[in-house]
Amino acid sequence: MRRPAFQNPKRSSFWCEKEELDLAHALELNISAICRTALQAAIGKAIQQSPNVPEKTVQEYIALRKQEHEERDQQIKKLSANFQEKQEAERTAAAQQESISGAVSRVLKGGAMETAYRRLPEYDRWGDQIDYWDEVAASVSRVAGATVTAAQIQEVVRRGKRQ
Repeated sequence: MRRPAFQNPKRSSFWCEKEELDLAHALELNISAICRTALQAAIGKAIQQSPNVPEKTVQEYIALRKQEHEERDQQIKKLSANFQEKQEAERTAAAQQESISGAVSRVLKGGAMETAYRRLPEYDRWGDQIDYWDEVAASVSRVAGATVTAAQIQEVVRRGKRQ
């Protein structure tokens, strides 16, 4: 999570038991955020209990809190949208990969998959099989209805052999 942007930053420190601090670090707690939240709650409670606080100070404090909440809400919405976009892209990529795998299986049926495996670049010392992969890519592209590269086909063949 990103650091909050402060309008007038000021650093503070506090004392606590060593064990408590060690435990907080072990739990990966954001101590600064916890302290800020506790301080804000204490200020809010003190404002309610003290009639001597100037109205302008109270209004400025409330405006600052509202701005922080709005920024946090916008950040959450942005993170949520990014997460959903990423999930959709992963689903699309998985569907595309499944389509390519199916097309490769249809084109390389029978013993052709074994032949393709033996013609993978890692087994082709002199690069004699480059034309073979271009031909297979063209055939798979026709069957899949989309452009499929030789590298994508080779990856499907490698995975198919491992399974």
